[in-house]
This record gives sequence, structure tokens and C-alpha cells, in this order.
Amino acid sequence: HFIPSGHDSEDLSNEPHTSNSSTLEDKYVAMLEECARASANGTADLTDGYELLDAVRADGVRPSLRIYNALLLVCEEASRSGRASKADGERIVELILDDNLRPDRDSHLRMLNIIAHGANQTPPTAFLTDGFTWFASLRRNRMRPTKAVCDAFMRVYDNQWPIVPERNEMVAGWYFMTDAQERFYQGNVQLGIP
Repeated sequence: HFIPSGHDSEDLSNEPHTSNSSTLEDKYVAMLEECARASANGTADLTDGYELLDAVRADGVRPSLRIYNALLLVCEEASRSGRASKADGERIVELILDDNLRPDRDSHLRMLNIIAHGANQTPPTAFLTDGFTWFASLRRNRMRPTKAVCDAFMRVYDNQWPIVPERNEMVAGWYFMTDAQERFYQGNVQLGIP
């Protein structure tokens, strides 16, 4: 199991409690980001991220959106090698909603990156329609997409494009949707939306 540097194998919840929950939040966000880096090189996985989330709760800290977004980052890094999927990311988003929090731009960016990685798998575990759903969700929630979010959506498109011509006629509607999506993206660029 992944143990963040500076910690031994003792249960993390046995560490001294601090009255400043912001300090604990910063500590756990840093540990989750370290777990994400370890996940990128294969020495940690999403299970380790969930163990850190359990430690957050054991410390009496209510998980914040920053903590959940850091857990989504762990999922994103694991999804690069197929060790996590869109479904794993959506489970984290369900936890966000269960805690009466609202996914922000960073949450959407992480989900779009997870979808882009899934779209690049063989066979794909995520599709262009998933990316469009998350991109549209951003707009429905009155959040302006950043350049990074638009770029992540376009990676989904790019990763799906090689397999689209191999699909049967039932999927021919994708051509129309991708054209509409491209016009939507270009419209944002022309309007100066970052």
C-alpha cells in the first residue's frame, strides 16, 4: 500500500489532531496529490486514494471539494494505464454530491481527462458522448469552460476519432454530433471564452 513520504505504516488517523481543519485539509490534499504522482508511475492506485479519504474522515475532517478533486486526480492518473475508469470517477462525483458539494471546473476537467484516457483504451471504456455530457454539464451549471477544459474535451474527440469510421451505420449520428460539438467549441473560441 502507498504510504505518503514522511509517514510510517501506522494508521494515519493516529497522528496528533490539529484544531485547524484547514491545516489538516492542506495535509491531506498534499498526500492525495503525492498519491496521484505515485499512481502515475504505478506505485499507487485508486484504492490508496480511498484509504487516504478514510483517514481524512477518521481525523474528523469533513472532506472538502479540494480533497475530492485531489482524489479525482488520483483516479485520473490511474486511468492513464487503464487502472481506473469513467465509472470510478463518477463514483467520486457521487461522493461529492452526497456531501452536498457541487463539482467545479476542476472536477469537470478531471472527469474529462479520465474520459479521454478511457477513450484511448483498447477497447474504449469511455466515449465521445460521455465527454460531451460532462462538457455540457459545465455549461448547464453556468460555469464557463477554461481553455484546459476545452482542450480536455478535444482530447476525448481526438482519442475517439480513429474508431468512429469503423463503426456501423447506427453510429452515423456521431458525425453530426461531432460537427455540432466542433462548432460549439469554435463558437467558444470566437466568443473569447477561455
